[in-house]
Amino acid sequence: MERVSMSFVEYKIFPTQPSQDCLTLMAECLKVCQPFLHKYIWHMEPFRLKPVQEEHLYGKVYVGDNVEDEWFIISLLKYLSYQLPDSIVIRVLDEDGEILLIEAADHLPSWAQEPDLAEKRVYLYQGQVHLIPISDRPSSLTPLPSGVPREGDAVKTIVAFSHITRASPEVQECIDRRLGSYPRDWSSELHYCHLVVPKVIAHVLRESPQLISPAIQKLHDLDPQDSRMIQKMERFPQGPEKDLVTVGMGIPRCLYAMLSGSKIFPYKKSDWTLPGAEDAQFKAKYHGFKVAAGLEVMTSTQRNISHRSANDPAFDKFLKALNSLDYFQGLLPGSKEYEQFKGKARDFYRQDHPCDEIELENTPLYSTLFTHALATFDPSTPMKPEDVALKPADSDNWLDINPNVLDDLLAQRFLSKSRNDGTNISDLEHFLQESSDMKGVEGSRLTQGTKTNEGGISFDSNLFESALDKVLGMNLDSTDHSDSDDSESEREHDANEDDMRAYFEALEDQLKESNVTSDDLDLSQSAMRGDFRKRAHLPHNREGRIAPYSRDGRPGDRRRPHNQNSDEPSASTKFKSRGSAPTLDQIQADRLTDLANSYWAPHTLKKHKDFDPQVIRDVYSNDLRGTDFSIKRIMMLEFSQYFENYLWPNFSLDASNEHVLSVILMINEKFRERVPAWNSFQLKSEHFTCFFEKVLKLSLEDKSDVTLQEQKFVLVFLDHCFTSMEIDLIRVQVQKLVSLPMWASLLERRREFELKRIPKWRKYWKALQKKDAKESEEAKAKNEFDRHFLRKLIQRFLSTLDSIQEKDANPWAVEYCEHFLVLLIDLEALLPTRRFFDTLLDDSQVLAKCSLSSLAKREEGRLFAQLLNELKFYARFEISNETGDQLTEKQNLQLHYDKITSLQKAIFSRYPEMRKFALATVASIDDRESLTRHFGPLSKETLYKIAEFLCLVPELGTVDLKDFDEAVLREALILRHERKDSQLQALNELPLYPTEEVIWDENIVPGEFYNGEGVLALPKLNLQFLTLQDYLLRNFKLFQLESTYEIRGDVEDAVTRLKPWRPEDATVIFNGWARMAQPIVSFSIVEVAKPNIGEKQPSRVRADVSVNLSVKDNIKAEWENLRRHDVCFLVTVRPKISPHPVPLDFTDDFIPQVGLMYVRGCEVEGMLDENGRVIEEGPEPRPNLPGESRTYRILLDCNQYHQDMEKTSNGSEDVYESFNILMRRKPKENNFKAVLETIRELMNTSCVVPDFLHDIILGYGDPGAAHYRQMENQIKSLNFNDTFLSFDHLRQSFPNYDVTVDDNDKDRLVPPFKLEFKEMATNPGTTSETASEAKPSIKVTPFQPQTNGPFIVVHPKKNSVPFTPTQVEAIRAGMNPGLTMVVGPPGTGKTDVAVQIISNIYHNFPDQRTLIVTHSNQALNQLFEKIMSLDVDERHLLRLGHGEEALETEKDFSRYGRVNYVLAKRLELLDEVSRLQKSLDVRGDVAYTCETSGYFFLYEILSRWEKYETALKTVSAQETQKLDTVAQLFPFSKFFDKAPQPLFKKKSLDEDRLIAESCWRYIQDIFTQLEEFRAFELLRSGLDRTRYLVVKEAKIVAMTCTHAALKRKELASMGFKFDNILMEEAAQILEIETFIPLLLQNPEDGYNRLKRWIMIGDHHQLPPVIKNMAFQKFSNMEQSMFTRLVRLGVPTVDLDAQGRARPSIASLYNWRYKNLGNLSHVLNQDEFMAANGGFSFDYQLINVPDFNGVGESQPSPFFYQNLAEAEFVVATFMYMRLIGYPAEKISILTTYNGQKHLIRDVVNARCSNNPMVGTPHKITTVDKFQGQQNDYILLSLVRTYNVGHLRDVRRLVVAMSRARYGLYVFARVNLFKNCFELQPAFNILTKRPLQLHLCPNEVYRTKRQANVTAPNPLVISDMPAMCKFVYDFYAGKVAALQSIQPPSLGEQDKPGEIAITKPDGKTAQHPADDRDSDDEAEGRPNVVMKEIVNEVSAE
Repeated sequence: MERVSMSFVEYKIFPTQPSQDCLTLMAECLKVCQPFLHKYIWHMEPFRLKPVQEEHLYGKVYVGDNVEDEWFIISLLKYLSYQLPDSIVIRVLDEDGEILLIEAADHLPSWAQEPDLAEKRVYLYQGQVHLIPISDRPSSLTPLPSGVPREGDAVKTIVAFSHITRASPEVQECIDRRLGSYPRDWSSELHYCHLVVPKVIAHVLRESPQLISPAIQKLHDLDPQDSRMIQKMERFPQGPEKDLVTVGMGIPRCLYAMLSGSKIFPYKKSDWTLPGAEDAQFKAKYHGFKVAAGLEVMTSTQRNISHRSANDPAFDKFLKALNSLDYFQGLLPGSKEYEQFKGKARDFYRQDHPCDEIELENTPLYSTLFTHALATFDPSTPMKPEDVALKPADSDNWLDINPNVLDDLLAQRFLSKSRNDGTNISDLEHFLQESSDMKGVEGSRLTQGTKTNEGGISFDSNLFESALDKVLGMNLDSTDHSDSDDSESEREHDANEDDMRAYFEALEDQLKESNVTSDDLDLSQSAMRGDFRKRAHLPHNREGRIAPYSRDGRPGDRRRPHNQNSDEPSASTKFKSRGSAPTLDQIQADRLTDLANSYWAPHTLKKHKDFDPQVIRDVYSNDLRGTDFSIKRIMMLEFSQYFENYLWPNFSLDASNEHVLSVILMINEKFRERVPAWNSFQLKSEHFTCFFEKVLKLSLEDKSDVTLQEQKFVLVFLDHCFTSMEIDLIRVQVQKLVSLPMWASLLERRREFELKRIPKWRKYWKALQKKDAKESEEAKAKNEFDRHFLRKLIQRFLSTLDSIQEKDANPWAVEYCEHFLVLLIDLEALLPTRRFFDTLLDDSQVLAKCSLSSLAKREEGRLFAQLLNELKFYARFEISNETGDQLTEKQNLQLHYDKITSLQKAIFSRYPEMRKFALATVASIDDRESLTRHFGPLSKETLYKIAEFLCLVPELGTVDLKDFDEAVLREALILRHERKDSQLQALNELPLYPTEEVIWDENIVPGEFYNGEGVLALPKLNLQFLTLQDYLLRNFKLFQLESTYEIRGDVEDAVTRLKPWRPEDATVIFNGWARMAQPIVSFSIVEVAKPNIGEKQPSRVRADVSVNLSVKDNIKAEWENLRRHDVCFLVTVRPKISPHPVPLDFTDDFIPQVGLMYVRGCEVEGMLDENGRVIEEGPEPRPNLPGESRTYRILLDCNQYHQDMEKTSNGSEDVYESFNILMRRKPKENNFKAVLETIRELMNTSCVVPDFLHDIILGYGDPGAAHYRQMENQIKSLNFNDTFLSFDHLRQSFPNYDVTVDDNDKDRLVPPFKLEFKEMATNPGTTSETASEAKPSIKVTPFQPQTNGPFIVVHPKKNSVPFTPTQVEAIRAGMNPGLTMVVGPPGTGKTDVAVQIISNIYHNFPDQRTLIVTHSNQALNQLFEKIMSLDVDERHLLRLGHGEEALETEKDFSRYGRVNYVLAKRLELLDEVSRLQKSLDVRGDVAYTCETSGYFFLYEILSRWEKYETALKTVSAQETQKLDTVAQLFPFSKFFDKAPQPLFKKKSLDEDRLIAESCWRYIQDIFTQLEEFRAFELLRSGLDRTRYLVVKEAKIVAMTCTHAALKRKELASMGFKFDNILMEEAAQILEIETFIPLLLQNPEDGYNRLKRWIMIGDHHQLPPVIKNMAFQKFSNMEQSMFTRLVRLGVPTVDLDAQGRARPSIASLYNWRYKNLGNLSHVLNQDEFMAANGGFSFDYQLINVPDFNGVGESQPSPFFYQNLAEAEFVVATFMYMRLIGYPAEKISILTTYNGQKHLIRDVVNARCSNNPMVGTPHKITTVDKFQGQQNDYILLSLVRTYNVGHLRDVRRLVVAMSRARYGLYVFARVNLFKNCFELQPAFNILTKRPLQLHLCPNEVYRTKRQANVTAPNPLVISDMPAMCKFVYDFYAGKVAALQSIQPPSLGEQDKPGEIAITKPDGKTAQHPADDRDSDDEAEGRPNVVMKEIVNEVSAE
């Protein structure tokens, strides 16, 4: 039986004398308790005791729903302590903790109201409650420390100081009142009732009334198997009526309520019958049947319990102790009475079984009672007299409680605890004297007002201010400061400065005396390592300090601290030290700062000294090389702008090596910090060539001049250069090193061989030689150096590699070799560098020499070996270096065969001893083993000659053979000819789920502490890729590893929360619980399908896994809602055997502590129903399953299963018999398997992308080749629909075009327009002057859209946005074929442009289908909602995915919703057909189906229309025409009789003809739609209909990129097609998630039908979220395809006008964009021109100094907090609310997750419960708020030591661009203003005062203009001043409100004393990677903001 969520009572009985025997003590306790236990009916389990390690007695009883059992046990324990006064001390707990304190919460001392302080301090002794006080000073009477005491010490203290520890009389009285008459009399809790039962049951209940409890429990928890037992009632049949007897018994009320609530009735199969409900005996017989049914189930399910043997020595000792206590009352051993007493003692003794191991009805007590009662039954025994004479049954009206009765009960129960509702504001001086820790002071209970006699409410402002005065420690003037003028406010502010100083001095003293120690704020390395013993406990529980012990607080479980995303306990993780970044204090105190201030630092007041090269040499020698290149020193120099302001501006041709190396170090540091590195070189670009030459020479310098460590830095710099070829400055230098001339360094014979193979290159080579002949000697020397540079660099590397032998390796040599391999890999992985370098690499035999090196075999060379394997992969990559085309498998195999056969031919003729090799088949000799066997015996000379023949070595006569290594020659031959393993085959055999071997391998999956310095054996996402296979493979590996990293965190978190423990019996017990994981009840493999042909692994492996979901309903629903294809993980843990649970040490390794053995992934197929069938998903609701056990059918990874079974067959453990944990993951984070499957499937199929995109995706060719102007199929004439609001708007949208019209009638020049573009053709005869004067032209044609029918319809919403010329260009580009990339800065209307593009494509190309893809559901819904409002037939709209429910519409646009719409629409149309039939008087049921309607149209409707047209032509030919001709001839007039009449105007024949044609189109449209809907009649299943809808019906399909990756295979297989794809948020989508949507359709005849690809995004804002820093920094995985294409130079349309923010605020970020201006409405509208009421400025940077000497803090790695900024921000928010700002218009943002949680805590403490303040719209991180906006933003930058990740300019742009009217930034100004990357924004910010300027006399929506300076503002100096001002300001507001009682601020903690959030488990390093949802975490529903005016529209 599951016990996780049941109530229990737990108790420990401690002997006061250590020598006292526990068994003897247990016997004494039994004797005392036995009189009360004999007849007591327990709700679930009986009272039990057992000895624990001979130290104390222990018991734990689960009481279920009956709390009276709990208090009965407490009364027993209290009675025990009274009867054994000097022998025992008792501690009692329940699931909420100290139950005695909870009951007496209102009478406790203040310190005892804190659960952490009261732990293990409450006991029962001598019949009374004892409470050990806190020892807070040496002179205390109790010797206990202030922490949690040990229980043994607590017992000693109580015995020794009982007069001190005895609780107050109020506490004793409260407990006694609750216990009442327990344990002597408990009859008041019994309900006496009658039961009509068979005699046997009457006997059982008379003998053992306790059995009524398990019988009712079984009845209450019936499962299907139990129900089958009740159907027959074989054990307890009803029998004849005469054999039934009526018994009366008292049943505990809780059990009686359960009995009455059970709704079961006799089955026909049984002989039980019931009378009618009106029968007087009905209730007795019905209850009797239910009791019989419960006993029937008990009998059927009873198990044999293994009892202890009779000769158990411990039990014998227990009996002896009972004898000594006269327990048996002198009875003779063996007598019946003696055995009964002995049986009771044995039952009591056996209660030491763990309650979770056995069922309730099978506990020893109940099992024995039941067996004994049945054994003693004699049917012939007559009824006893007491059974015949029954007293009347009690009334059960108490089961029905109405509100009045409930109120009376509550009043009776809590009357003594009620308090006076009057004013309780008392002296608050004790506020500053309360014990305080980081949670805040123990709160005073201030009430908020006084009730008047009339029942009204009044507020005494003087009393409030007096209380506030005592809280703040200063005098408050009683005047209303809000009414005083500014000068008075200033004088008052000055007068209070001394008071403020005194206040904070007192506050500081109090902090010293409080529980806040220096360890609380410890920022040392030990604290960062997670050594929790050195850090104060920062509780995460956010409940009040009194609530946990009060009755109102009891529902919360304090064992489970509050978590942001769950109700489960927090789990910490292993921490390492944080990065070695220098702090601001270190920077300011360092000598480098003085040096920088003198020579180069910005913002210095003094003039800089002249340049001195000796300064560079000194800095390099002392601060760089002298500190072993300390990363702190490098960061300090780079941050001080050493490179930008000193190194590069003063670089010259004679610069020293120190100068060059300093530049290299600064650039490398910029790359490490991921900030722009090359920009500053542009200022003096003419010197870069010289600098680069010096770098190349440095890399080849002798080791004596340049150390290996320095050369490693040079290699890193060169690698950055080779991977930055998009920069023109870099590309010019790098190309000289890797182009064809580099082949001058090849062996001459090898060069000739290669040039002969490619004639085109020979031609280039000859041209190059001719050019060289004309060069000067100096130029020739320079060329010679460039062409031989890489060869020399390789030789330098090989000599370094050879220096690493078996002795201790030089670590710098190892690092140098590792970085060199990374350089080689990058050169091989890019086609421009690979094309010629690949041959040089092979010619240098690098692979062979590295493979044989000592480093590759040493332990420290593990990373080197991994990098070598990566290099081998790219060196052998299947690509043609000549053309860049990917080699097919057949071509690759042919090249391999050609190499082998050419070698065989040469050997056959030259080496007879290898004739066997020459004649062998290729397949038999091309593996490494065969080649080694053949080449192994050959001599060194023979090997050399073979290599010489292959042009691998120089001719033998020109070199000494001794210089060559025989092993290298052999390895080179083998590497050249061995068969390469198929990467695709290996990929297909790879399991997609990670296992424990991969998850925790740091070499494969790096941890979160990667700082960007070292190298890793990981693929990189560069600008270019070799082939599509290479592109997919790199993304596959990185996506798999990133997912594995996330899975590692989830597994650690789940297992930690479950708290596994393995006692001595080796079974695994879980002492905790986890929301995302459950212990496995059973696991079994149910199917292993046969392998497919040609494969080894099974084709399918199914298994069933069962779990018990005894959890909260919401969590149970989450488990039951696991969908098909959801991924779960099966985990095996086996902790070390321990006698008691061992808490995890988070400073130690995770796996050994929890004993984690195996992790295997699986895919959910579905949950099983009661019959073992998978519950199918669909629109129908899921069935409700009884009980708590749930079984899931899962699919295992076939590859992994095959590997595991092979290991099992070799003697390893069977993994699949060991699983004990099932773990699920959040759906949003669990799509990795589908993405990996999709990538693998694409690699196995012909991956076809459109021709115009192929080269661009790989990064080659002309970047503008796919632009619409260069496309051959550019469309010249386009219908722009409603894009233009007027003809003038159209003309303004094309300023560079001549706009012409055929008709100049202004009345006709109204939208919509068709535009025909005529570009200027290049004419050889055109001069430059005439060409500049001529312009391309546009021919504009207005047109009238056709109407369908005469009915009045609601016209759809037309576009109202006055698009700018740039936006119109984006719309035009999107309508044309090709690639359109739109860069949309914040507020420039990206969504409106996207919607207009989709609408125009829909109307221009009605037969084409458009796919919409976004990154988030929020953006997709926003886009889709705008599309729904346009003129688009809703039957053509479809929204796929699980975010559809968030659409703000009543219509259902999901697949099933659209099917229902079509079916409903079909019926509507068939009704119209029926009406049309009746109007024509046609017989038959023609409107029965779509098919019959089609025939009706063909034979009846179409013929009549054709007849009408013929007649009309005849009439039109006549000279005289009647005006009513059309009305008379039109055959469908009767059908349109409901249209506005008259149908025909009869004024003009042409007008009536148009009306008739419109009516005909209406009829045609009916039958056209019915023809489309005909398929829905033929397809009967919902699944087939949804597929048809996706494939055929929908024209605009929307989904997220995640859904596209998940459903790619399904969509492609069903034949999904589309012609256009539009991607919103493209810069936030991963590379692979951008690529997959392009391939959601299978190619047609080898071609992809995609015509348009529109990408809309902003690469200047934040990129995709990558949680692992190694993948983000080293592998560049955060790169989006949008950003990569921009870097490659693909043409973009840059939107250039923003309509979101004030121009002043926009200036903070518009510098990042090209010509970003402002729309007219932000310049002219009142709300943008008005000032922000209450503030002097519309934006301001506020400097926030330390508070109490503390700036930023870091409770755990990456969990950055700044209490001063948090308090300042919240105080500013409160001020804004007090002057009228709406809360929904204010958002609080920060740059770190830790600060976000801290601000939420401060808001909850100060604002949440105050309706005058409330909470802001959002409190979240900048990263999470991307894509959103608000009117006013309060931004906290947190950091005070170093800038952190705000140095990423993209994050700064997002932060600065979220506000519309007001932006207030709280930061440490000195830190951020000196950051080079942030200077454009901070230079603007720092121009205004750095102290907050307020205008308290203003209110929200002031009339003052923003450009008007506020007179006499109130200047706020720091956070405490702001808090003081807000309190004063609030008091003034309160004083003005005499008739109401606003909430008091007096109860608040002092500034800085807030319950600080403790990070829950592993803290996310990335600010967008937080476990909670922002909306959910705020604990309130989302506030719906008022719709904001369209960003690009003017009112």
